[in-house]
Amino acid sequence: MGAIKHRKLGAATLLETIIAMVIILVVFFVVVTIVVQVSQSGGSVQKLRARQHIEWYAAQTLAAKGFFDERFKKDELLIERKVETFELNGSVMKVSFTVYDDNGKVIDKQHYLF
Repeated sequence: MGAIKHRKLGAATLLETIIAMVIILVVFFVVVTIVVQVSQSGGSVQKLRARQHIEWYAAQTLAAKGFFDERFKKDELLIERKVETFELNGSVMKVSFTVYDDNGKVIDKQHYLF
């Protein structure tokens, strides 16, 4: 059997160690920033879905002339429709849609005049 040859490695200088730590720290910061951005984007998807439901129900309210208060669930979202007479003109209806999540937190709120 042949002998294993050992090669002597030079010790890293303090400057090399600091530079390596800074590079690792920058990479860690970038990764944490990406993870935070991705995790916070989930709320915007839910808000877009809520806005889509509000716009659809607003169109249905206008088409059916359904000017009455109502609460209903759609895709784990609670949608509340509240109808009031507009204060400047009695013949105009102000319809407010509010969307809540499962915890009762307001996701989106829109007002329409019909």
